[in-house]
Amino acid sequence: MHIKINQFRLWNQYVDECLPAIEEYVAMVKAKEPGVLAYASYRQPDGVSFTEVIAFKDGKAEVDHRDTEHGRKLRDSILPCCEVEPQFTSGDLVAST
Repeated sequence: MHIKINQFRLWNQYVDECLPAIEEYVAMVKAKEPGVLAYASYRQPDGVSFTEVIAFKDGKAEVDHRDTEHGRKLRDSILPCCEVEPQFTSGDLVAST
């Protein structure tokens, strides 16, 4: 299993309009990407910072995830609203519960 962690920060004035786009995107990932085992988007206590944790079945699932119509739609709507653009880190699962 391969894990990606994405962190970004929205400008405060855009948070309310971006939340539905994030929710729609996660629903589309669940419906259309069987290689994505889990996708969770967390809003941090400051209200404008987000952390997303994505678990991929394998490398092919990660590559496929990058090139989806729903992904392009989210990027087009979210990136102009970011004070800090998405920063990705990745790793392979060692252990979990």
